Amino acid sequence: MVKQPVISYQFVDVPTDKQEIVKDIVQKNLEGKMDSYFKKIYANKDTAEIRIDYKITETKQKKYT
Repeated sequence: MVKQPVISYQFVDVPTDKQEIVKDIVQKNLEGKMDSYFKKIYANKDTAEIRIDYKITETKQKKYT
């Protein structure tokens, strides 16, 4: 069994279609660039757990933070 990071997210005032775009971007980033980094962490400690938490909020100026 391959260990996977635990990902949690929260969206505030973000349209559903944009939420899906952000989730896809995060997932692709984890599968690509970070994959080898996570494997090293898990290999060094059997009980390691990686958590990724993010919150995206749309501001009144229609920008995202």
